[in-house]
Amino acid sequence: MNIAEDLLGKEVIDDSGIVMGVVKDVTWDFENNRIESLVVEKGGGGFLSFGSGEKTFVSYENIHSIGDKVLVNIKVSQSTENKEKEEEKDEFGLNRIGLRL
Repeated sequence: MNIAEDLLGKEVIDDSGIVMGVVKDVTWDFENNRIESLVVEKGGGGFLSFGSGEKTFVSYENIHSIGDKVLVNIKVSQSTENKEKEEEKDEFGLNRIGLRL
């Protein structure tokens, strides 16, 4: 049984029930001999389907359970909101609340 191969292609679902994408790769922590993170690609999981190319890394600590699907303890909407906030900078590179990112 190869854990990494078993995870490839599984759908990843956040804690609000939204499909984040499918597992495209696994990063491994060789020092502790465990999964470090999952590389999740947004898009379909079929054999000939093509994703959007947008990748998200889900750390081991955020994996809730693994079965037919992978359930994680993060919300896609939160990461989207944070990304939008980062993009809302003025000409000095400051975000809306005045903190340099």
